[in-house]
Amino acid sequence: MSEIVVPVFPGPRRARGRLRGDDQSYPDRSGSGPYIGACRLGLRGAMMAACCVTLTLLGSLGTSIFATTPADASLGTAPSCIGWEQTQFCSYLAPVQPQASMSDCNAEIQADTSGRCLCTHGIVVAHNCEKDSRRPFTCASLCDRVLQAPRTAFGRGFVVLVDNVLINASKRAAPIVRTYSTERVRQLQPGEKYAAIEEGVLSDPKTYPTMRDHLQYAWPSQGGWYSGPKPKAVYLVLTTDQRGPGLVETLQLFEKQVNQFLQYPYAVFNDRNFSAKFVSSVSSVVSTDITFNRIPSDSWNVPTWIDRGRMQRGLKKHRIVPYMDSVSYRKMCRWNSGFFYREAVLQKYDWFWRVDDDVFYFCSLRFDPFVMMTEKKKRYGFTIAMDEHMLTIRTLGKTVKQWAEDAGIEPKWSYEQFTKMGKKESDYNGCHFWTNFEIGKFDFFRSAEYNAYFQSLDKAGGFFYERWGDAPVHFLAIMYLLNPSEVTYLEGIGYAHSTSYHHPEDPECMLLFSCFQP
Repeated sequence: MSEIVVPVFPGPRRARGRLRGDDQSYPDRSGSGPYIGACRLGLRGAMMAACCVTLTLLGSLGTSIFATTPADASLGTAPSCIGWEQTQFCSYLAPVQPQASMSDCNAEIQADTSGRCLCTHGIVVAHNCEKDSRRPFTCASLCDRVLQAPRTAFGRGFVVLVDNVLINASKRAAPIVRTYSTERVRQLQPGEKYAAIEEGVLSDPKTYPTMRDHLQYAWPSQGGWYSGPKPKAVYLVLTTDQRGPGLVETLQLFEKQVNQFLQYPYAVFNDRNFSAKFVSSVSSVVSTDITFNRIPSDSWNVPTWIDRGRMQRGLKKHRIVPYMDSVSYRKMCRWNSGFFYREAVLQKYDWFWRVDDDVFYFCSLRFDPFVMMTEKKKRYGFTIAMDEHMLTIRTLGKTVKQWAEDAGIEPKWSYEQFTKMGKKESDYNGCHFWTNFEIGKFDFFRSAEYNAYFQSLDKAGGFFYERWGDAPVHFLAIMYLLNPSEVTYLEGIGYAHSTSYHHPEDPECMLLFSCFQP
């Protein structure tokens, strides 16, 4: 029985703490139950790990080089090397170094550089920096070796791709490798090849789009063939004058990676009037219409029913939990939970993409997520799932459950998957979709059900007494009011915020979207 190699990739990583980095082992998911994000799903030992381990099948595996070519087979003896492309950021996936021309095949390449050896037969031998290695190499020797024996084991830092499909990798250049028989692969339907084959809450192999499928949701300017109506969508930004320089940096990269292809307008909000300097500097870096809007005071200020003394007692700095001493942060979370979608300037739009001023995008988006979500009838899209600081949501879970019981609403997702283990099994465990990036359909948030949900939470006062975040508030509403089929995981949108980031781990996805390592 022949075998093919299937990489097992980690999900989004946090630079410190709970998430597992590239240099650590990954859990065996067999029999462990479904995973989602950094959340523990079920009572059978599912770990806290961001988007955990996604088992992804790459390329046309049924006819891959491993299924058709013996390990010692030769692909030819003709000259094999085209040249060397040096890339930026110590990553073979990054753009080519500016002003760098293609190097000769016999040029000696130092181990502390990154780039791609271009070989004949559509083969690429790529290399990430290895600063602790002193051994140089030449592309001529690497291309010769891989053409003579495609399964050649190279040193650390190398990967081998054929027609952009990863076929071989060192442990330092790509994650763990498992093997599957060709018979198992042939059982998969078209559209399943890039999907998680272990069924989970959100990973349905029958509906998850492949990377090539994305092109049908891309505009001609992105290399796709979609020509339908343009969705009514807007980029939603909440910021302040003081955060202007950071927003300018974010938008400069966002324009390059995203909006130069999509061309949607921006709506920027603040609880105060923006200065002329802020308006001028931000306007100068965007390519589409942008409006600057002041939030009405009754949507932002602390409401009259809040016990100010109780709120003040909770305003204490914490050595681990951020913003515990901030009233403005509590106001922001409340506005992002129940008021943003009511703003007059947003009423003409059907979709929003939240853009925060401290988020860093590093993938060149080659499809329109608004188009994809419209065509597939999705209403919410996320990329990173996290667990919340429990000190900030001590009573959120039971408050939501009380609202649901009073309204006669049952969760559309399995509530037990989002509860703690131990004495308080009914307590919400803090799992949520991170909202510093999210794409949503306004009709969900404008619905009577969502507004009744928010009003119940708002009257309970937890936004100010405990610092409830908009992320868990959104997540619990999704769990009760949206079907899992209406939520999608947007793997191709790579971004970083604070100490956490999501990077597409599918090599074809990374090549298609020209991602570079953060």
